[in-house]
Amino acid sequence: MIRYLEKITDEVKVTTSLTYATLPGYDAAHTETPLMLDVYEPAGDTEKKRHPILFVHGGGFISGTRDRGYPPVMCDLLAKHGYVCFSIDYRLYPSGKERGTHADAAPHAAQDVELARKWIVERAEQFGIDPKKLAVGGGSAGGMASIEACKLHKYTAFACLWGTHKGATLCEDFPPTILIHGTADQLVAYENCENFHALLLDQNVPCQLLTLTDAPHTPMSRLSEFAEPMIKFLYEHI
Repeated sequence: MIRYLEKITDEVKVTTSLTYATLPGYDAAHTETPLMLDVYEPAGDTEKKRHPILFVHGGGFISGTRDRGYPPVMCDLLAKHGYVCFSIDYRLYPSGKERGTHADAAPHAAQDVELARKWIVERAEQFGIDPKKLAVGGGSAGGMASIEACKLHKYTAFACLWGTHKGATLCEDFPPTILIHGTADQLVAYENCENFHALLLDQNVPCQLLTLTDAPHTPMSRLSEFAEPMIKFLYEHI
């Protein structure tokens, strides 16, 4: 078995509800909000300096959580291949009115992602990870937040799942990126993904666009189509 490319275990250890920060919320009262993460790792694994991945959930910056929907599925999949995955929460807006556009909200969420990254790196020995190998992934709003987070820190690789905001830009040394998006997405336009892919190519960033024909937003029913290419891309670039 080749760690990170092939599955090394069928069992995953999950450590839940670790608080990485407590910050004022975006509600009118700025209520103190604990931000939590869950850790997924291969059960019984004694390997040190394992490759970590930070994963950011979606929900339009007004809903969603680290432990429901596809984040646990993706983190479980990656942990079975040998990664240590950190699925994080971040501050959400009460509604779309307070949030503004996705492009407005993404940099704010990225600040929370950066706090989570620092928390993880400070505990690298505890979790048996190599902080120099840290990658990031996110779906929908989590993908948008991760684009902005890549401007705050140099990750080794980025998996963007149906989450590219209109007008998204790059920075120098943007990480190798795989984009996974359905052509029938009614919430986040496939065109956004195409434009971002073109930008990556123009800046000579190693990248891959995996198009899911006729797939809607959050096409987890098509996981069998994109899991292997994503795993292969991460293996080659982390």
